Amino acid sequence: GLRQVVVFVQLGKHLEQLLKQVYEVLVGRDPGRMSLFEMLSELNEYNYLPEPIAQHLHSVRTLGNIAAHGDSSGVTSDDAAMAVLGALRTAEWAEGQILLDSPR
Repeated sequence: GLRQVVVFVQLGKHLEQLLKQVYEVLVGRDPGRMSLFEMLSELNEYNYLPEPIAQHLHSVRTLGNIAAHGDSSGVTSDDAAMAVLGALRTAEWAEGQILLDSPR
């Protein structure tokens, strides 16, 4: 339904912004206008992402695309709840990556 669409679109936007920060820290350069998919692919290629985080980000990206551009009736409230939980785990992981690189 509409709520699930809003959840996935908003989560996708927030996770993309968060991943841009992580990308810059881990890769050492600004991702510029790279898409979420491009950043995920490169981070995976160099084994920067733990597998559960990579899987979650791909799921949110895929479900977000379906919710925003396809038939959102296939996206359930359970999908949305799992996405929110995964987003929290991803944010905790990302915060650790960013803090590890911060000057002390």
